Amino acid sequence: MFENRRVLLAVLLYALCCVFLVMYFPKNMIYKEGEFLTFSLNTKNGTILPFWLVLILLAFVSYCISLFV
Repeated sequence: MFENRRVLLAVLLYALCCVFLVMYFPKNMIYKEGEFLTFSLNTKNGTILPFWLVLILLAFVSYCISLFV
């Protein structure tokens, strides 16, 4: 029962972070046409933090927070 609360907390925290990210989308993650930037170390053609990588990092961080709370 206690583990289910941790998973629920992790999912809720992740969902809230995703909603916040989509609502206040950073301009350095998309082209002017609205397409996502690809992962690249060359900042003209891509970005170091693409949208998919940020979502994976948010999932990891929300799970770690739910473990220690």
